[in-house]
Amino acid sequence: MSVQALQKDVAETAISGTPTTRYEICETLGKGTYGEVVKAKDKRTRQVRAIKIINKEKVHGDMEFLKQEIQNLIQLDHPHVLKLLEFYNSHDQVFLVTDHCSRGELHKHISCCLKSRVYESQVWIAHVMQQVLSAITHIHANGIIHLDIKSQNIMLMPALETKAQFLQADLLSSVDLYFHTLRIPHVMVIDLGVATIFQPGNFKRGNPMGTPATMAPEVWRGEITPKADVFSCGCVLFEMLSFQMPWDFKYRPTPGTTSECDSSKQCSAKERILHAPSDATAMVLKMLEQDRPTRLTAADTLREPFVQRASTAIPVTQMEKGLKLVNRLVTTCERDAFYKLICLKIAQEWPPNEMPSFKGVFKEFDDEGTGMLQESILVRKFVSCGYDEQQAKRAAAAMNLSQNKNAVDWTEFVAACIDLGNPKIEPCIQMIFHNADKDTDGLLSLQDVRSLLPEGHRNAKEAAQAIFLQITGRASETGGERMDWHSFITHLRRQARSGMPDEPSPVEARTELGILQPKRQLFCLQPSSYSLHFWSILRITAQHVLRRFATRPSAGVFVGILLLGWRQSLVG
Repeated sequence: MSVQALQKDVAETAISGTPTTRYEICETLGKGTYGEVVKAKDKRTRQVRAIKIINKEKVHGDMEFLKQEIQNLIQLDHPHVLKLLEFYNSHDQVFLVTDHCSRGELHKHISCCLKSRVYESQVWIAHVMQQVLSAITHIHANGIIHLDIKSQNIMLMPALETKAQFLQADLLSSVDLYFHTLRIPHVMVIDLGVATIFQPGNFKRGNPMGTPATMAPEVWRGEITPKADVFSCGCVLFEMLSFQMPWDFKYRPTPGTTSECDSSKQCSAKERILHAPSDATAMVLKMLEQDRPTRLTAADTLREPFVQRASTAIPVTQMEKGLKLVNRLVTTCERDAFYKLICLKIAQEWPPNEMPSFKGVFKEFDDEGTGMLQESILVRKFVSCGYDEQQAKRAAAAMNLSQNKNAVDWTEFVAACIDLGNPKIEPCIQMIFHNADKDTDGLLSLQDVRSLLPEGHRNAKEAAQAIFLQITGRASETGGERMDWHSFITHLRRQARSGMPDEPSPVEARTELGILQPKRQLFCLQPSSYSLHFWSILRITAQHVLRRFATRPSAGVFVGILLLGWRQSLVG
């Protein structure tokens, strides 16, 4: 049984009606020409989502553009491209349900930095650009040109990677790590409303599209290629480095606009980034190159020295956590299709910023930067980690859940990484079980199990019967048999251990998850440890105060009080 990752047709993906039966509307996040974006909560999972509400009457003749945007979102699957989770269609409105980017636009962040006159660190900027450019490379690999890259179309989410690092670091390094990494955001590229399909050899498209201030010079002439997005990304990088756009530009739709703009761009840009590091300056100028053939591609920019500042010193696959994850990937072929289906359902709704180790391995495996892992590349990576070539080939094939292409996309990769034996995942599994239990009697019928299969499954009845027999040991040909929660979760836990080495003891497993920590392990991130967080942060503050105001008696008193409180929190 193959597991279809995502349906690829707009009409088949649409859900009739409105999302109000599933989502609770909380507040309005913004309004635009065609409608508004609201913040909403899933009534079942309490997960926060963003819903773009589009008024069909206001769209008028642009309905084809809307359909194309939806089709593009369905086609793309990358941790840094906003994911379309659901699509509702009523008689007068269209609803696009996506992840909620809680930190808002990059443009807003840049504006706040400008007001305070505090530049972001070069590492922060490098991380943002690496994520944006990896998203653009993926978009281009799917034959799409975004055409409207700007800081307003780049959203920020908190990168929840500090938590795992807190669990294993010592006191001082954990606090230092907290201040260093917590602010590195998870970036999402949004708004493919004017995106177009790239046709090699046919660059001329008539009217220019995009935002005038970030449009490449050739776009003004109606010449559209993927390198137009690289130019726009260069404008975003320039804005982060200088709080300005590369040139003073006002849109004047006259015949001389293009030539006037071209002649002044490069000189103005150089003057405004004189303070920037040399590798950042060199990258900006390459991306803002006026001559399109000479300009870098998106994949080229990922290899620039400035972007490489965001790379980790030690490959994820050489760390203990990464090695365990690779072992789980290699043993994917040991698990049945039903297990993979449950993993896929979880992966499709799991926010990308909550999977740092998954993203780290995915990025390390993605040599070409396309956001799609070719099976041949997976085999090579697994062999380089010490696995047998035949086993590597079986694993790569098993990870390709849709079985309709020779590459593994982001959602399929995440599904292969998920460990359903992990206690943290159990609430997600319970939600899937309860949603399938239509009569809410705590038991699944054959029809309930069938509802878990992908829509349009060719042999849904036979597949559901096989699953029922495998889990319960009983056939359910008449539909009278039932499956309880214990049988359901026991089967998934057993499958999760297939091919894996012996699991740690329950105490070790709970310790690794941060549920139970030794007394001197201060950063377990449990409610009882909030006071330890507080005093540890104050300890760092005290050290800074002591260094800065060491000659003042009042500083000594203040530091003494802080350190005494911190010491008492340790004893307690």
